[in-house]
Amino acid sequence: MFSPKVLDRANVIEFRIGSDEMKRFLEECNPVEPDAVNGQGAPMGESFVSICKDKGLKYDKECQEDLLAFFKALKPVGAEFGYRTADEMYRFMALAKLVEAGWKKDDLMDIVVMQKMLPKLHGSRKKMQPVLKALWKLCKIQSSKEADQEKVKELLIEAEEMTFEKGFRYPVSAEKVWLMYRNAQDNGFTSYAEA
Repeated sequence: MFSPKVLDRANVIEFRIGSDEMKRFLEECNPVEPDAVNGQGAPMGESFVSICKDKGLKYDKECQEDLLAFFKALKPVGAEFGYRTADEMYRFMALAKLVEAGWKKDDLMDIVVMQKMLPKLHGSRKKMQPVLKALWKLCKIQSSKEADQEKVKELLIEAEEMTFEKGFRYPVSAEKVWLMYRNAQDNGFTSYAEA
């Protein structure tokens, strides 16, 4: 595991490959040609630097409630985030919207939960299961419609198998939380890196 100081200053990016992606890769496996991309990103350098220097980026205040809810859920195990991390999450969301205008708020929150919050989690089943259950609830779709509430109730973290296409506000984070929960259940210990 990375130290808390590293996690406060970096985004953890987990690369996952699905079976369809692996099948396509194996069918179309071609030799890598690094010269094909040599220098292709050079024109983006200037705009990248200007965006990074821009101190006037607008933070998405809509995310305040969501960030605070995650902060409160993480606090009991000492995995809450500090000012620097909160600022980095806001800045990431503002920059991501600038680069890719089509991303929705929930997509961006899913990314920051996965990259900045969950990597700090590790510990025994007794310590981690309550916080993982709290995070699970935050990742599910919250609905006032009775029909939707019944559907969401079916999505129990204790389930042996789970699909994450529907019913989740933050599906990538929900899948990771579920894997960590299963790991804690099966092994008595869990961590972001092992789930």
